[in-house]
This record gives sequence, structure tokens and C-alpha cells, in this order.
Amino acid sequence: MKNETLLHNGRRTDFSYSVLDATEKAPVVLFAHGYNGCMTDFDETRKRLIENGIASAALTFSGGSTRDLSGFPSTAMTLHTEKEDLLALIEWAEKQEWINKDRIFIFGGSMGGLVACLAAEAVQEKIRALGLLYPALCIVDDWNERFKNESDIPDEMMFWNLLLGKDFFVSMRNMNVYELLSNIRLNTIIFHGTNDPIVPIAYSEKAEKTLPRARLMVFQNEGHGFSEKASKKMDSMLVEFVKENL
Repeated sequence: MKNETLLHNGRRTDFSYSVLDATEKAPVVLFAHGYNGCMTDFDETRKRLIENGIASAALTFSGGSTRDLSGFPSTAMTLHTEKEDLLALIEWAEKQEWINKDRIFIFGGSMGGLVACLAAEAVQEKIRALGLLYPALCIVDDWNERFKNESDIPDEMMFWNLLLGKDFFVSMRNMNVYELLSNIRLNTIIFHGTNDPIVPIAYSEKAEKTLPRARLMVFQNEGHGFSEKASKKMDSMLVEFVKENL
């Protein structure tokens, strides 16, 4: 993996990428990590892709992780700044001579899955297909339920070891997740476990019905974070999904 930095929207976003030793331009999967994750979260999946002739890149969202080194404050991070980060990575991929710009895929996990949907809906003409791992489509409902009025939202809040700012919550108050999903015409594969305590699988079941071209792959007894066996199965299914959409 090679490390680089994107400069965009007045900030920097760190990412890593893999290059294939091949004469033809490669398809690429761009990875978006979940809440307080980082660019290394999908390293094993990315190794499997390389073995099958598929390149990859993964970012650490600016302000989206305690492991982020960008200097962008976590209190300024929102779903929209993460969307901008991912759009910047898509733009980077389009400019690489070794990448087939007609074969750019997005894969997002948990909150990164929702961010992947936001980015895919915005520039779907640039995306070949979309992959989602227990996408956190519940975030808007969860926080709007917790803060019923905007006046209830604190200026700052520590949540799962990451300090969030008021904009994180305010910026999603009027977001209609499923209306957004209905606009995405990309082939989409969703992986979700039946025992997920963070994102109920019902959200992905509804997403499969809302997205015009989606398939939900149900993993029995898996939670939010798959077992090693389930992860390997998902990796294989992702490889096949990419190949099907080449």
C-alpha cells in the first residue's frame, strides 16, 4: 500500500492505494470506513481484491477518526464533509493513468456506507457499482429521536471516543435517506448480519426495496463486525460482484 494526501475544500485527507503490476488499466474499489475507523479497516478485503486483479484505495475521513492525522477537527466533521472527502478520492481515481475510470466502484461500511450512498447519488455517472456493508442508514433516525428539537443539541458531545460538534447533528436533521436511495440507479450489493445491534437489518431490507438495482446478502447470526469466516465469505462475494459489473 502507498500513502498519499488529498488537498481539497481547504483541508487534507489521507489515503492509501494499491497499484497492480499490469499492462491494462485496472478497475478500482474505493473504500469508506465507518465511524471512528480508518484507512486500514479493509486491508484484508483489499488484499483479496489485489489477488483478483482489482486495485483499491481507502481514505481516513478528515476529522472522522481518533487516528486521523489531517488536523481537521472532529467537531467540524459531518456526513457532508465525509462525502466531500470521498468525492475528492473519486476525482483522484479519475486522474490516475493506471485506473480504468469507467470501472470505479465504491464500498462503504457502517457510517461509511451512508457516506458512500451520498457520494454515489451525487456523481453516479462516474461510478460503476456500489457495495455496502451493514450501512448505517439508521443514523438520521437515531439522532433525530435523541434530539427531538434542534435546541436540544449540545455544542459538543463525546460519542464512542470521538468528540462531535453541533454541525454533525444539525446537518442531517432534514435528510431523507430513502428518498436519496431511490435516486441511485447503480447495481448495489448490501451485506448485513441478522444479529446487528447497531444497525437493525430492517434498514437494509428497506434499502433493497428502495434502491432500484440492489441485492441484500443476509449473514445469519452475524453482528456489526463480521466473524473471520463471514468476512472471508463477504470478500469472495465482493470480488464476484466487481467481476460481474466489469
